Amino acid sequence: MSFRTSLTFQVLACGLLLGCAHSEPVTPVVTVQVTNAEAPVTMLGAGDVLEIRIYNEPELSGIHQIGSDGSVRLPLLGPIILQGLSPEDATEKITAGYNSEFLQNAQVSVFVKEFNSRKVYVLGQVKNPGPYPFDDKMTIIAAIAKAGGTTRLADPNRTVVTRDQEGNQTRLNAMVGDIGKGEAPDLSLMPGDIVFVPESLF
Repeated sequence: MSFRTSLTFQVLACGLLLGCAHSEPVTPVVTVQVTNAEAPVTMLGAGDVLEIRIYNEPELSGIHQIGSDGSVRLPLLGPIILQGLSPEDATEKITAGYNSEFLQNAQVSVFVKEFNSRKVYVLGQVKNPGPYPFDDKMTIIAAIAKAGGTTRLADPNRTVVTRDQEGNQTRLNAMVGDIGKGEAPDLSLMPGDIVFVPESLF
């Protein structure tokens, strides 16, 4: 089967166990065809590190970490809740705050330096398996590179990404070997994804 033009999501559903009188509800099996690897929208969370710049206002600019209460403390504005917002929405909220009282036509930029609230897990036949901070626009190739690359025992073309979306577990078969050679499109990851590189069968 060729994965050069598309990747197939295979949504896994746990079947009812035979002979069990008290089984849990299951999710129907759904197959979704994906023709490109669009980057998902990522929301900010506690622990994320932001660089907030206000044009021509260096004393108001700086690097801030979102606290456990979901807020950052900004000059003049004080605490402002950014948890649950996209970087774009956070920019709009900060801009509105400064424009409401302190500045005229504030030009605000928000850059995410570290997505500490979100992680991806790279496991299996990689040199340094474990959790890694999620970066904006992180792809499967970038995640495996963070883990030191694959080992000599790996079978990259049988790599599996497990994703949990609203209680539905999805497994994506990714031919990482072909992706690395430019023969298949790279795959954008989402926070919480588990990338598993299996051992070669031969």
